[in-house]
Amino acid sequence: MKSKYKIQLYHSPLFKIVVGVLLLITVARLAALGYAMFTHFSSGGTFYDFFFSQSNLFGLAIPTGVRNVVDFVLYIVLSVLWAFILFHAAFLHKMIVDDEYIQIHYAPRLFNRYILKKNIQRFAPVKSETLTFGQKLLNLNFSHDDLYEIVCYNKRFIVTCKDKSQLERLQNEIDAVRAANTDAGVAEEQKITDWWLMYTIFIVIVYILNYARTFLF
Repeated sequence: MKSKYKIQLYHSPLFKIVVGVLLLITVARLAALGYAMFTHFSSGGTFYDFFFSQSNLFGLAIPTGVRNVVDFVLYIVLSVLWAFILFHAAFLHKMIVDDEYIQIHYAPRLFNRYILKKNIQRFAPVKSETLTFGQKLLNLNFSHDDLYEIVCYNKRFIVTCKDKSQLERLQNEIDAVRAANTDAGVAEEQKITDWWLMYTIFIVIVYILNYARTFLF
């Protein structure tokens, strides 16, 4: 699918600062872990010494070591995915417009959404006060100005954009496509759910618990 043009979506400065700090912390923690491993192995340490210490779990090395290996793998995987989500949120929040589709890089959710233009029922400004807290949370969008809703047959999106000329261009294209569409049926679209949102929330919870364990224990 060759894109025609891109429309930059907007996040508030506070959002960018929070995301940037979280991204730096995540990268720093991964770098610190990598440095600790490098120091350990370069000084002659072994895999067994690194993971199977006898200082925990009543001095039982094997259960402690297995738990340490599992924790290590989960930490690396979740940290990399979390860093990807944060990077996506900070730098890749945009819409890519094609002849038939719009593609939403809907940061900080970990997915791209393709929407057929002819399936869009409404694309118009919306006021923040008309949205419920649940709608804002599901769309991960708490902006107060420059809000637009995209309503299609099976989903509703709330995005923030300040590029009104490009949005007007897109609206005209959507109107033209819908006017030329004589098919009354709903065209097939990429099926998505809010699982990626739930996954993002899961990673956040894991990190909160991880930080709590670090400071409390």
